[in-house]
Amino acid sequence: RSSLAVSVFHGFNGRFTYTTPHDLQMGLSDDTWQDLVKVGHAMSAASNSITCEVADKAWESFDVITFEGWIRSETSVEESRVIMRNMCRGIIAQ
Repeated sequence: RSSLAVSVFHGFNGRFTYTTPHDLQMGLSDDTWQDLVKVGHAMSAASNSITCEVADKAWESFDVITFEGWIRSETSVEESRVIMRNMCRGIIAQ
């Protein structure tokens, strides 16, 4: 029998614990969740628009903007910006 570890999320409305993605979603405001869904689609579209096989013009639009600048242009909720920043920093740190 396996058990899921309990994680703690510190958000703009306080902290809560979660064990599943659904628990995490339920702890976030609907505005934050919808903003994260929107930016997830934007990230997928951006990554699908470039190729690593040949230098193409698609790279140029991403090379001239920082991740922070891109996130600010794609989100409208500050909490989702903070979540995205922390996710990016976590990935870079690994």
